[in-house]
Formats: sequence, structure tokens, C-alpha cells
Amino acid sequence: MKELVMLAWQGLKQKPKLSALMVINLAVGITLMLTMSAIVKQSSSEVIGYKGDSLYTAGLNYFDVDEDVNDFRQFPRWTYQDAQALQQANLPYEYVSFNYTTEFIVGLADNSVRPISVEASGTDSGMFNVLDVPFIYGTAWNAQSEKSGEAIAVISKHANDHLFGGVDSVGQFIQVQGEQIRVAGVVDLTRYKRRFQDLSFSNNYNHDVFIPLNYAYAQNFPRTGQVTCRTDDLYTTISPRSGSIDMLKSAECGYLTVWFQYHNDIELAQLAELKAWLNNYIKQQQALGRFQHKNLTDFYSMGELYILIQRFMAWEAIYLTFSYLLFGICLVNTVGILLAKFQANRKLISLYRALGANQSVIMIIHFLEILMLTLAAVVLGFILAFAGLELMFHLRMYQTDYMAIAEQVRQIYQFDSELALVTTLGIFLAVGLSGLYPVYRSSRVSPASELRG
Repeated sequence: MKELVMLAWQGLKQKPKLSALMVINLAVGITLMLTMSAIVKQSSSEVIGYKGDSLYTAGLNYFDVDEDVNDFRQFPRWTYQDAQALQQANLPYEYVSFNYTTEFIVGLADNSVRPISVEASGTDSGMFNVLDVPFIYGTAWNAQSEKSGEAIAVISKHANDHLFGGVDSVGQFIQVQGEQIRVAGVVDLTRYKRRFQDLSFSNNYNHDVFIPLNYAYAQNFPRTGQVTCRTDDLYTTISPRSGSIDMLKSAECGYLTVWFQYHNDIELAQLAELKAWLNNYIKQQQALGRFQHKNLTDFYSMGELYILIQRFMAWEAIYLTFSYLLFGICLVNTVGILLAKFQANRKLISLYRALGANQSVIMIIHFLEILMLTLAAVVLGFILAFAGLELMFHLRMYQTDYMAIAEQVRQIYQFDSELALVTTLGIFLAVGLSGLYPVYRSSRVSPASELRG
């Protein structure tokens, strides 16, 4: 076998330019295929897939009849009055949680560090159970703090690193809009590729501060997530993003996202109770002139949402398809390069045949030669794929003026070892099959015609 490997190596050195051309040709196809496959896989993977069938979100459609609602992205968020009715219904579930997205400047009272602009969440303590958030320090606020609207917060590791140097900051105070807010806990959200709690599924940022809803209402923190009103005139009149929260509470403007978590063993029964209550609630409200749309309710499990997200990743799916097509073109080019290379080595092949090498030995030598070339192409492709993912990561960060959280963005553009292994096996198989014809052609060279004279 050692002699066959040496002969294959000699064959590689016969036409180094053709060998280099094949390696580069394959490496380009491998690079694009690995890069786009990794991005699409990471982008579409579920944040907490183990809750795919137990975590649900729902919506109530108070829009006018002529308002088009085609998918969950257009479905309105919950209004304050509907959210209050749900909370008072005493329905069975493991957890229920409401939240809305806001933003503000956060710093320290002594100005010892540079204040930062953060996206935050006005929510309840149930959110931390829904998210399964790992606490680094402290815990969530208690029911009494939530009910009273205490100035208390849970901050992210990202905010804690900036404001407090990463040390335990529980009991310390952050300053927001001139108010002192006590830190109850610090959570690490870096393992979440996307911010799903507000249905934005953004992978640039996650929420850096979580505050009780009642405190957010008392301070009238703006609503910066999805906010819609029944009519455009109503939206203009009450200015639901930054206007008075008291006016918003009584208006048909939605801004709250709701999550239900059910026990796996009784999930269907509990979900049926929720749907029955909603149907009865809608009938009661219809008597008051509300809920006239044909699409009145919207239910999605976490698993269903991620299926929808994959459908919305149109550009990524297109690029992935093109990467596979390009790799196919590279394979066709590989066949042509191998034919040209083996054709140029006809005299060397004839010499091997004249010295007693049979057809099977010639085929083995050429397959070993293809194996070496493919291995070199795979190594080069992996290096280029690493570089390509790093480049795309920096391009994404540049698009956000480097304001995005690097740890979160990085997860979308990280090299996937498992995917690389499967891809490598597929590449060797594809190149091996593509090389069958050139190898077969080269093994049938007639020594007499090539060595005559």
C-alpha cells in the first residue's frame, strides 16, 4: 500500500498546476457550502427546543374587518384591558407571563462608568421561569415587589460587566431617568441565539434590563416593540409608544406579548380551557362592538414559531440553494480537471501498465490521488469557511455600528463541527463518485500505442 501511495504522490507532482486548480476549485465550493449551511442551521435552530410543545403564545385580534392579518408577525399584541381580563380568569397553566419591550439610558449615580443605552423588558417574575434564564447572581423579584411596583430590576451579564465589572451586583443600584433601581439579580442570556420573548426574534441584541410591569407603568417607560391600534386615527391621538400610560390602558392598542407554559402531561386539556375561555370572552366583547375581524385568535407553540421563522428566512434559503448549486458546478469542473490531468499522464500510466500494473492497480493509484487532492481541498475549504464566517460576523457587527452584543451575534456565525463532519463525508463521497469516469478512462489506456517509438 505504501508503494501505491508513493505512486499516487508522483502522479500529483506530474501536473502541479492542474492539481492546484482542482484543489482551489473544490475549496471554493466547500467554503460557500459550509458557510451558508452553518448560518442557516444556527439561524433556524430553536432557542429552547425542549419547550417546543409546552410553551405557547396567543393573540386577540381587535382590528377592523378590512385590516389584513396573514401571519403571526402582523397579529396585534394584547391590549391592557384584555391582559387584565386574562389574569383575572384564574385559568390553569404552569406559568403565564406578559412583557413589552422598552429602552432607556442606564448608568450609575456617581457617573463612575459611561452610561449605556439598553433595550429592556417590562415584565413579571413569571418571565424568568418561561425563559429558563440562568441566574449568575441573585434571583427574580418577589410577588410583593411586583405588585407594589418597587424600583427593582434584574440585569443581564452584558450590563453587569459594563456597569459593575462583572462582580456580584445584587443590592447595588443602577440609575434610570434619574431614579435609583435596586439590582435583584444578574442573568446570562448569551446562550440564546435570538430574543424570542417579544416575538422579535432579533439576534443582534437581547434585553439587558428586566423591570416589573407596574414600575414600568409608573415611570411610563416607552413602548418600543410592536405597538398597533385598532385604527390609525387612534394611534395618532393617544401616541401609544410614548404617550400617557393611563390613556393607553383604556385604548384598543396592543403592546403586550403573552406566554403560557403548560405541564406536558395535561397540556391539551389546559390549552382547551384557555381556548374555551377566549371564545366566551370574545362573545362578551362582541356585544360591546369589539372583535369583528374574521381572524379572532392566534395560537402558536414555540416549535411552530421556529418552523415559521425558517420560512421567513428567504434570502438565507436562496443563498444556501446557490451554494449547493455552485458546489455541483465545482464537481462538474472537477471531472473535467481530472480528465485533463489523467489525459496528460497517459505516458506515465502506460509505463505502469508496461511494468506489470493491471487495470485495478491503476484505478487504486488514481483514487488515492483523488483522495489526496480532496483532503487538501477540504482543509483549505475549512480554513476559508472559518475566515468567511468571521468576515460575515464583522459585517453584521458593522451594520449595527458595533452596538450589537457580540456574544449573541457570534452564535449565528460560528463554525459547526458536527455539520462540518457530515459535510466532509458527503464531499468525499461526491468527489469519489465524480471521479469514477475519469479513473475508468485512464485505466483503459493502451501501453503499446502510448510507448511506441
